[in-house]
Amino acid sequence: MKALTPPRLTVVTLGVSDLARSRRFYCEGHGFAPSSASNDHIIFLDAGGSRGWAELLPR
Repeated sequence: MKALTPPRLTVVTLGVSDLARSRRFYCEGHGFAPSSASNDHIIFLDAGGSRGWAELLPR
């Protein structure tokens, strides 16, 4: 019998009320690096290679 891979999250999408403020909070406050695919309407945060991504979207 094959061992099961433990469940894990690879993408988390967060709706935020203030995108610029949230970017400062996650990037400057917590050290996440925004992806080059980020723009004025969405921010992709690298959570450490194979650990996954977070997306910040305005509500």
